[in-house]
Amino acid sequence: MAGILKKEAEMVTDLGVLQITDHIIDTSFALGLKFRALGATIRETCPALMNCLDAVTTTDCQRAELSSKNLSVKGFLAESAAISLLGARSQRNSYARHVLGLYLYSTGASQQQVTVLNHLGFSVSYVMLAGVGGKEENTKVPTAHLLDGIDAVDADAVTNIGEDPAQDASAVIGDEIDGKDARDGMHNDQDKLKAKGQAAKTRRLGALERLSLLMHHLAQTIAVGLLFLTVYDNINMLWRVGEQIISHTGAHALHRNGTCTTIVPLFKAKLEDLKTEDLDNSFDKAPPLALDDLKLTLPEQELYNECMEHAVLCIAVGHGGPELQEFQQRVRESEPCTSQAIEVHKTDIHPLPAMDINEASTSGNAKVMEAIMKELGLDEAQIADHLKLVTGDQLSIA
Repeated sequence: MAGILKKEAEMVTDLGVLQITDHIIDTSFALGLKFRALGATIRETCPALMNCLDAVTTTDCQRAELSSKNLSVKGFLAESAAISLLGARSQRNSYARHVLGLYLYSTGASQQQVTVLNHLGFSVSYVMLAGVGGKEENTKVPTAHLLDGIDAVDADAVTNIGEDPAQDASAVIGDEIDGKDARDGMHNDQDKLKAKGQAAKTRRLGALERLSLLMHHLAQTIAVGLLFLTVYDNINMLWRVGEQIISHTGAHALHRNGTCTTIVPLFKAKLEDLKTEDLDNSFDKAPPLALDDLKLTLPEQELYNECMEHAVLCIAVGHGGPELQEFQQRVRESEPCTSQAIEVHKTDIHPLPAMDINEASTSGNAKVMEAIMKELGLDEAQIADHLKLVTGDQLSIA
């Protein structure tokens, strides 16, 4: 039996369904994990292993009495255990653990929580998420080789990663990322550092930074077409003192203000409709604004009243208790519509790095816009020739 299980485990490793080597960590990597489909693949490839785990999780009595839903839950637990065990066999089988680690990090889990779940086999280590070494600006987007050379090493147990200049050339960030040129360039740079009496330091990008770099690159790619909407708002953080001692108390907590930005591709927009010259000409030819221009027409008034009534009904059935919740479907079906509505579609969002800029002033807003265009890599001609749609709350726009 042990030999059969060993062969099945080798088949899964060779199949590569749990490996992330040569994968680019982007949205498809983070959102593409289909645990049920992955479990079905494991069952097909490792029937003996899954039979053993099913025998542990489900008794004959339970198999006869439980509903199909409850049996499905037990089967899911067996599949999850199989994925964890295969990850223990080879740290390259860490696709599911990487995605769960990214989920933990994105939901605010602490380093200690990630470390505990890593030792339980549910997540990769904090080092694999956050990386090793300082962060550098303008780092090129790496591809592949995330787990080179770690099969025999527990990342949580490594305390001196980067002290060996020759360690893991593929993880070093230089002028090139992959191939012989990257290795040659790395060794040349290290020789120069040694000649100056400095120790060559190795950087290892974590999964989070790799994902961030790819998303930043994708946002820049979207911006090249100039058909996007920019949304930004302030973020406020209170940095409290971690350890209170004499003359170093929570009263000295530091309040920081910053700005976060997201760009949204415009739906079925055309570049010729966003010319700055056309807007200027229309503005110059427009007559003075009159009060009648602000009054709604009769059809507009009727639509406005219907929308307000529908909004009140939505609030009532959503928060009015069980007695009113049964009417939610009827309220959704009675939603008012207009001929000016665009087609139903999914709006993609592309966040930019947070900025240490306070946008609570006119100069702050100007700095934010300047920083956004710089992040997107747009030059002055691209900015001036076509309109840039910007939205936000009243503090940002007014």
